[in-house]
Amino acid sequence: MKKTLNILTGFCALLASLVGAGSCCNEPSTLVYEYRPVSFDGWNKTDTLLFSLPEVTQAGVYQGKVGVRTNACYPYQKIWIGVCQTLHQPDTVFLDTVCCEIVPCSDLDKNGIGLFLSECPLPEHTYQAGQTGTVKVFHILRREEVPGVGQVGLQIQAVPAP
Repeated sequence: MKKTLNILTGFCALLASLVGAGSCCNEPSTLVYEYRPVSFDGWNKTDTLLFSLPEVTQAGVYQGKVGVRTNACYPYQKIWIGVCQTLHQPDTVFLDTVCCEIVPCSDLDKNGIGLFLSECPLPEHTYQAGQTGTVKVFHILRREEVPGVGQVGLQIQAVPAP
């Protein structure tokens, strides 16, 4: 019981530090960089994660990236994810589908304690100055509930000029 409590306390501390680190990004070229928790019991098809897109201060081309943190309970080698960006002023919708390769866990991590980060890029899109919006992220696997996904993150930042 005490070992489980120590593991849970360590996991909570790790989660808090990761959320804190993601929320204090000071780079002006980064619009969004944050992770949202998902129940390790299962990421349900109806559990759409919603991210706010702040006002774009500089028009240009932006690159997105989706991150997925899994543990040893994740049963597949890939995860298919839908990303719907709804922007305003002017109204624009980007709907992307990405396949993220999941980092395989080692035999030492079969107990499900370790977290593994897998990231996959989104297509580049042009954003206009003054646009705001929301980004919805959801899995599009056949299975209704997918176990072993602990967090899903989104990063969108400006592509440097050549």
